[in-house]
Amino acid sequence: MRLNAYEQILHEFKDWIIKHSSKIIITPKQHITNIDLRAINQIWQINYIKTASSQLRGISCKGISHNTLTLYGAIDDIERTHLWLQKWLKQRAKEILIPWLQQLSVQHNLPFNKVSIRGQQTLWGSCSPEHDISLNYKLLFLSNEKVTHILLHELCHTKHLNHSQRFWALLSKLDPNCKINDNAIRKADKLIDIF
Repeated sequence: MRLNAYEQILHEFKDWIIKHSSKIIITPKQHITNIDLRAINQIWQINYIKTASSQLRGISCKGISHNTLTLYGAIDDIERTHLWLQKWLKQRAKEILIPWLQQLSVQHNLPFNKVSIRGQQTLWGSCSPEHDISLNYKLLFLSNEKVTHILLHELCHTKHLNHSQRFWALLSKLDPNCKINDNAIRKADKLIDIF
């Protein structure tokens, strides 16, 4: 019997695969108990109350000393609760990041066309040739200074749609800690993923 290329590779590395597969630990997803929105200095405590309802809904209470978000309903479906929390985070991002971007746009005379909030896997933000800016809701998990840096970065792309010297000169003018912030963001090699 002749093996195809994939079967040959598996056959050659069979012992290595068996040895190392025992080291793989798969942890089941769990309920998230708190969310730290560093960008706006808010920590949200997440509570879960199981009810007979097949629906999932939430009630948020913002307080002086703490904030709580309570999810009611079919909370046993962890994947579904995570999707609900992502939707909640995207809504919070719209409420927070869009006005923040608009304020910086006016302050620095860097107009943009429109803005959207998404959940990109590899980008904190982007700017199209039409000056449409897309922001990642996960920006809420970064410090205020880093978020400001990323927002300014995308706004600078409305003048220079590249990473030329002129782009970096403009960004450095607007963000005195540009290099420090950019390096810190680059070192956070992967986007924050709490789900």
